[in-house]
Formats: sequence, structure tokens, C-alpha cells
Amino acid sequence: MIPGMTAVAAPPDSIVSVPEQVRTYAARRAELVLVMKPEYPVRGPAGEQVDVTPGIRIQFTEGMLRVPLAGNVTTAQGRKIPAADVLTFLDGHRLLGDHLEGFFEIAQSAPPVSEDENSKIMLYVAMGDTAQLEAILETERAGWNRPAIVKGVEQGLSTLRTMADQFEASQKLEEQKAKRQARAKE
Repeated sequence: MIPGMTAVAAPPDSIVSVPEQVRTYAARRAELVLVMKPEYPVRGPAGEQVDVTPGIRIQFTEGMLRVPLAGNVTTAQGRKIPAADVLTFLDGHRLLGDHLEGFFEIAQSAPPVSEDENSKIMLYVAMGDTAQLEAILETERAGWNRPAIVKGVEQGLSTLRTMADQFEASQKLEEQKAKRQARAKE
């Protein structure tokens, strides 16, 4: 905030978009099923199947699989397992990157800088609102980290800090001048 300007107590404006916290995979096969842990039949004394050991299958739906970065994933059998375990399994799978028989990750791409984002950043610079600018910078760095936003906000903050320093220096000069004039009158 520039000295001499009144501060507005408002929460940081979330004008910056944040990437979705999920990893997306695609496969040519619409209903690809990956076996994370196989199921085995449990046989009785006469060789008949009595039960099945619980396994874990991860199923693509319409060629897509969306795995959150945190939380749980529902398996093809309907059980919930930690998403971190599924991501580890997928990252180490032998078919990862095979566009014909396997699956591949679809990278999220950052959206272009919107006119609204630019306008709000310019408004905050004009208002001298460093708190909002720092919040935007923190959000952007934690999200898409788009160079256009980061550079613009950093330049705005730098300009405001320079202006604040100049204002403080001029205030000190005015105070010194007033003290000299007061001494001269004595």
C-alpha cells in the first residue's frame, strides 16, 4: 500500500484461475481396464470355487481416466483406495506412453491471460493495493505460473515499492525542511 492512501480491508480477489487438482489419462480403448492387484479364486476341498481374493482394477470410461491428486479413487469393483497409490501404479505401468495398446497422460495447459485478469491487476497497481497484488502473485505461482501474469504483477509491485520509497524520502525532506525553518525562526 502506498503511504498516504487508505487501505481497504477486503479478502484477496481470486481473479487468477487455478489448475484442476487431477491428472487425466486417455486410451484408444474405450473401456481399458488395468489390473493393479489380481483377483484369485479361492478353492474348496473338492476344487470348487468358494470365494475370490479381493483385487484392484482401474477402469477407463469412454477412453478417459481422471485421478485426483489427493483423496480416494473408486475402483472398478466399487471400493475406494487412496489416489496416491493409483498415481504411483499408473506412473510405473508398462503401458504408460503406449498410444496404441496402452494409455498416456494428457497434460493440462494453462489458459491464456484474460482481459479481466489484466484489468484487475492494472486496477490494483493504480490503487496501490500491494496486498491484493501479492495474493495474486502467490496464487499464480502455486497454480499455472504463467510468465505474463507473474512478470506483470512483479513489475507492478516493484513500481509501487519505488513510489513508496520516494514518498518516504520526500516526507523526510519536508520534515527536515520544517525543522530547519523552525530553528531559523528561533
